[in-house]
Amino acid sequence: MDTKLIQQYGEGILCYRLRTARQKKRLQYEDFYKQLIQLYKEEKALYQQQKNLGWEPLKPPVQKGWKRFFVLRDDVAKSKHAEFFQNILNKINTYDWSYRKNFKIRKRKMGRKIYVVKTQKLLEPCERHFAKL
Repeated sequence: MDTKLIQQYGEGILCYRLRTARQKKRLQYEDFYKQLIQLYKEEKALYQQQKNLGWEPLKPPVQKGWKRFFVLRDDVAKSKHAEFFQNILNKINTYDWSYRKNFKIRKRKMGRKIYVVKTQKLLEPCERHFAKL
């Protein structure tokens, strides 16, 4: 309590709990910090609610990007041995995914970045792999 107030109004002024300017300013800061803490707790609770919403699978599932694989040529697909070749292709086919339609990837050549077509090969199974197939 300010000594000037006590001298001016006497000891009875102490029971009124008057605040000095410094105390008032400090209370404002404390109140502001308490509001910040409350907002932070609220934000954390909302984040937890958002995180625990769960997910629902899409029907049909959505996939971004492009997928490529090998298919039989038209003349082979129309031949009398088409089923035989299709069965072989089903065993050794590979699937490739890219976010670009032209399946190019970025490579560094002599310090510059260029786009090169990504290579895709068929499986070359060994004897153990044939047993699984």
